[in-house]
Amino acid sequence: MKKILFILCSLAAIVSCKQKPTVVEGTVKGGNGDPVLISTVWNFGRDTVAVNPDGTFRLEKEIPEYTSAAIQVGNSKRLNFYIIPGKVHHLDVDLTTDPVSLSNTGAGVEESEFYNYFSSFNSLTGYEFPSSFKEHSDNFDARCAEALEKVNALSSGKSRRFFTESVLNSRDFMKFTYIWQVQKRGQRLDSDPDFNSFFDSIDLSKERNQKSFLSNMIVVKTECREQGTDYSLAYLDAIDQLAPTQVLRDSLKKSYAVKSILNGEVFSAEGGEALLSVVDAALSDADVLKDYHARVEKAISLLPGNDWLDFELLDLDQKTVKLSDFKGKVVYIDFWASWCIPCCLQIPYMKVLADKYAGAEDVATISVSFDDSYSDMLKALVHEPQDWPQYKTADSGKTIMNLYGFRAIPRFMIFDKNGKIVSVDAPRPQSFNECVALIEGAR
Repeated sequence: MKKILFILCSLAAIVSCKQKPTVVEGTVKGGNGDPVLISTVWNFGRDTVAVNPDGTFRLEKEIPEYTSAAIQVGNSKRLNFYIIPGKVHHLDVDLTTDPVSLSNTGAGVEESEFYNYFSSFNSLTGYEFPSSFKEHSDNFDARCAEALEKVNALSSGKSRRFFTESVLNSRDFMKFTYIWQVQKRGQRLDSDPDFNSFFDSIDLSKERNQKSFLSNMIVVKTECREQGTDYSLAYLDAIDQLAPTQVLRDSLKKSYAVKSILNGEVFSAEGGEALLSVVDAALSDADVLKDYHARVEKAISLLPGNDWLDFELLDLDQKTVKLSDFKGKVVYIDFWASWCIPCCLQIPYMKVLADKYAGAEDVATISVSFDDSYSDMLKALVHEPQDWPQYKTADSGKTIMNLYGFRAIPRFMIFDKNGKIVSVDAPRPQSFNECVALIEGAR
């Protein structure tokens, strides 16, 4: 009997500890029958709630964590508020005012006010990055101190604890944004010792830090690899160094390897083999693995230094020309079509590049249209003249796309004088200096 009584008491305790549903209720003034849309930030869903004839509405659902949310009626402006789990939130939306107004008289009033202030804490609008990480860090330490004063004024102890953690996490994330400025300056991402110390201090055993920082930290670590090290090898090594658990390491490696293989992002034979090792260990579907191995083999065959894959073109007189006919020249090829807006946007830049090499006997800049018909191509050439060599494919580019493993245009390629690949995914002519550097390096 004692055992039965103990079990019953335990069950009663569990039931009594179960979190109450969260309620969002209120009124809409000036509505025309449009429902209320309530959405939350932390993936707790979007709910469409009917408005009753008297203008009232009510939503009841389980929301396990504090979260920012927004309410919107019809096409009106979204209005922000904060949700406290298990509490009743009363919101009155007035559509007759300009702008639309929101009155919050239930739970979360203080939290909503703080959240609206906190949004500016995370903003870089108008922010001028200083020249050193220390100064940048000091700026956000000051913002943090101001925010924590407001947090400490909140009535709820739970809210104070939650927002204290949020402010500290946001402070560290905003400090991390300094890396964007370093990248913009063209400097190594590990060039500031103070940033390096901050980087090393981030505790990745905490789940929130994993969500906020881990992917960016892996990229930083990879970008700072030794010169000549394959990108994929460096990325996989960075995962090993930074991810705190084997389960997380395996998951990140699998995700990276699959994405890289499907996107054809193979930078060396060694790197390709490393990607295949990851998927071989992570996947069991023989057909999928066969496809991945074929993709990597194809990508490796298209790496710089390998022989080009020859193909046929048609000139404006519909005479056949082969890529191999250009052997002895560095070839920069622009694959485009009249229906491709991004392609057409590159035409003025292509003209500048073609003009630079117009008199060069050892460089050919050519454009190859993937249009279905000559008339479509010629109409485009009349609309925007292109006075460098123009060609077309007989099958709207299908053969070339299959040979070189791409599915979208614009696409640019560079081959050297000996018919070797320089790049099958070369910079667009808009990046003039990068194009010139590759062409000159192949002359």
